[in-house]
Amino acid sequence: MGMMKKFVYLILLIAVCISGCTSRSEPNAASADSVNLRGVADIQDPKVKHCPDAEIDYIDALMWNDIQYRHIGETDSIFTSQDVSKLVKGKELGEIGYTLADNACMGYKMKSGDATFLPKGTKVYEVVGYKSTFRLLAGEKLYQSDGNPKAHTVSDVYDIEGRVSKISFESTYDGHHLSYFTEEAVSEFIEEYLALEYVGFDEIYKKGKGLGDTGRQFLRIHLDDGTSFRISYWTEENLISPGAAGTDKLKTITILYMIGPFIGIH
Repeated sequence: MGMMKKFVYLILLIAVCISGCTSRSEPNAASADSVNLRGVADIQDPKVKHCPDAEIDYIDALMWNDIQYRHIGETDSIFTSQDVSKLVKGKELGEIGYTLADNACMGYKMKSGDATFLPKGTKVYEVVGYKSTFRLLAGEKLYQSDGNPKAHTVSDVYDIEGRVSKISFESTYDGHHLSYFTEEAVSEFIEEYLALEYVGFDEIYKKGKGLGDTGRQFLRIHLDDGTSFRISYWTEENLISPGAAGTDKLKTITILYMIGPFIGIH
């Protein structure tokens, strides 16, 4: 019986030792293995993307509340100077959360709070006198919307009623100034233009089957604060940016003043 007891005690001792060793070593071993595997996966897994993965030619833009804005700049045409000195910062709206340049991969879709070039943390402000859905100030630069998914008319995109001082034609070849609308024509054009139903650029692009350079006119809208911006009007298709079908009246006004210099209208 003495030998049997010693044998049982020995078996129990071995079992306790194995159990104890395993309970102490397994967590450490598992933890080390998981760290190793994650590290190897990051390096070797071909599905893991390292961004940026291409050279991307961005325009200077930002997205805010699902609206994309582009920087219209001090000189968005080499022939037209912009004066932003009269613009006043309004309410601070927030700040840029992500910069695409040097960070984003090809195919990345901009989200609200993203900018192509503005650094993360750049403050974004309203522009006094304008709806924030039309213009913003950020990094001491002016950004302007070219579309609004919630807009119903062009006036919902371009908050310019009562602010237009001039409209001019620009060369589609190099952008230089060609001629001005008369004061009466400006009033008639803007009234007609802002009332157009807004459908978005994608829709008029499809309707125009591509909208190339043929028949396109460059019109520059000059505002009373010293700033201006260019719109495109495809008169043959009667389609106009930022995304609307023109009317016969709008087309007639435009064509009349397009040929104005040749028939004595300046």
